Amino acid sequence: MKTAFLFLALLATAAPAGATDPLSVQLGERIKAKGEWTGDHALRAASVRRKDAADHDFEIAAAIDQLSGESGAFRLAGVWVDLEHGKLNRRSRQIARRFEPGDWVKVEGHFEPDGRLAPNSVARLDGEDVVAVVEGAVEAIEPGADATSVVRIGPISVSLDAAVAVEAIQ
Repeated sequence: MKTAFLFLALLATAAPAGATDPLSVQLGERIKAKGEWTGDHALRAASVRRKDAADHDFEIAAAIDQLSGESGAFRLAGVWVDLEHGKLNRRSRQIARRFEPGDWVKVEGHFEPDGRLAPNSVARLDGEDVVAVVEGAVEAIEPGADATSVVRIGPISVSLDAAVAVEAIQ
C-alpha cells in the first residue's frame, strides 16, 4: 500500500501545474498535441495542451511525403494541402511551391468539403522547430490498448498515453 501511495505521489508531482489526465479530453475540445509521427500517419503524443475554443484552424507540422505536379499541392502525414484555396498571399504560395519531399513544414488552415486542407499560413521548419504537431478540435475518442486513448483531430489519429498530462489553456 505504501508503494502504491508513493508511486501516485511521484506521478502527481511529475505533471505540469494545471495538468490533468489525458483521458479527460472531451469531444469538441481543442487540443495541441506534440510528439512523433508513426508509420501509419498517426501521432504518438508526448505533450498535450488545451487550446482556446475561439481558434478554429487546423494545424499540422510534419515532413512532406508527396508532391502533386503543377498545382503545388503536397501531402503531410496523409493530409493533402491545396495551395489554390485558403488565404495564402502570392509570395507564400511561391515559397510553398519550392517545398520538396522530406521538408518539414507547418500549415494552418481549414478543411474543404473534399477533405483537402486550405492553408491560411505555411512555414518551413528547421532545427529546434522540427516537431510533429497536430492541433484542432477533438472529433472522436476511442479507447486504446494499455491505458491509452486515441482521439481524432481532422483525419489524424492521436494516441494519448495515460502518462501524458494534458496542460490547461495558457
